[in-house]
Amino acid sequence: MQRRKAQHELIGLTVETKSGERLGKVADIEIDAATHSVSHYIVRSANPLKELVSDEQLCIAPTQVVAFTQHTMVVEDMDIRSQEKIQQASKRPSPLPTV
Repeated sequence: MQRRKAQHELIGLTVETKSGERLGKVADIEIDAATHSVSHYIVRSANPLKELVSDEQLCIAPTQVVAFTQHTMVVEDMDIRSQEKIQQASKRPSPLPTV
């Protein structure tokens, strides 16, 4: 039986993959205004040194979440390099159209 979790229960959860790779902690949650549902979980590095030199974050879609425990959100195994490239690309400004 699934139960609902409040935002304060999700923020700070450790995020790891099914294979046990630690990705970081839930830092924020994006809500879809039209559906009033979670669109992404924002995950920041669990490594404080890495966080000092980079503001990279992962966006985890709800469909990638496998399970919640009291202290952990478990997600599908993923290629982190691909996920980071997606994040970097989304931060770049759009190229100007050619005339």
